[in-house]
Amino acid sequence: MGLTYATFPLFCAVDADSLLDAEALLRLARRFIENDRLLAAGGSVRIMNGSHMRDGRVSELRLPGTWVERVQIVEYARAFLAGRTTFSSLGLLLIISGAFGLFRRADVMEAGASWTGR
Repeated sequence: MGLTYATFPLFCAVDADSLLDAEALLRLARRFIENDRLLAAGGSVRIMNGSHMRDGRVSELRLPGTWVERVQIVEYARAFLAGRTTFSSLGLLLIISGAFGLFRRADVMEAGASWTGR
């Protein structure tokens, strides 16, 4: 529904449980300025379980307490840092994570405008 009323050429999608670095959106937006053919860009995702926050920022990175959470960190590192970074450098990125992505609105509307009611 938000896309129907959005007025700017780019829109950002962020999961409700995501915390963005203060410069994250600016860094992604710069990619669209540098490449007018870019349709979407995503940021790196890290698991913050076990870390400490202060004033809305991560003050101390720590490992989570359980092995399941630690294995999750390894899986995210493999998927995001190794897999997606490699595929992206080859121009083969298959998805943009729901955690944080920036998209060119016109291209998204063209690809799926029927669900917006227009």
